[in-house]
Amino acid sequence: MDILERIKGLAAKKDISINALEEKLGFARGYLYTWKKKTPGIDRVKKVAEYFNVSVDYLLGTTDNPTSKEIDLKNAIDSDQTIFTWEGKPIPEQDIELIKRLLRRD
Repeated sequence: MDILERIKGLAAKKDISINALEEKLGFARGYLYTWKKKTPGIDRVKKVAEYFNVSVDYLLGTTDNPTSKEIDLKNAIDSDQTIFTWEGKPIPEQDIELIKRLLRRD
């Protein structure tokens, strides 16, 4: 299944026509149909993916899982690179430790 077919399927589920989708995203009329023969820019693909709340990988056909944004929470929590927030505020380290214990059922 190519990118246009995936978009058509997503649009049908959301009950929106391709023309209405193009208008909503600020694309020229008929633009999405050009993707059948022409490789689109990643910024446009990302815009479509965000609209349907699916991954770019799903649109490109590299996965059949539309929401393949899986994150192993253990790896994320143990990473020094991750900052966890709740309602826009950082979660204190002691609360993260509590969350870890709850998830491990300690």
